[in-house]
Amino acid sequence: MSSVFSDLKIYPLKTKAGKLLGNGQVTIGGHVSVKFTILEGGQNNVFAALPSQMGKEKDENGKAKYFPQVWIPEKTTYEEFQTLVRKEFENVTGGAVQATTAQDTAGEDNQFSDDAPF
Repeated sequence: MSSVFSDLKIYPLKTKAGKLLGNGQVTIGGHVSVKFTILEGGQNNVFAALPSQMGKEKDENGKAKYFPQVWIPEKTTYEEFQTLVRKEFENVTGGAVQATTAQDTAGEDNQFSDDAPF
């Protein structure tokens, strides 16, 4: 898979919920496992959002500022991570971002994949 990333797992939602498409988990450097959220957006329509925390500060528009808890400082490594997630998401879902939304499936108890560990 990669010299940096291994054990990539993708857990797509059964149905799209807003921009949320699913969750994932990856091992970095063979030592650290990181969970992330998969969102619709970005240049390639699928984006892996690494963990962040809302701070007390506000931005210039009055919205809360978020601060990364996990980040990949090297641009090429970060792009490799995003590409791996996008390709694996497309592989797991058959290549399409699901068009249905949570509103379309109101009343379903569990919209997450049953095998998601979180």
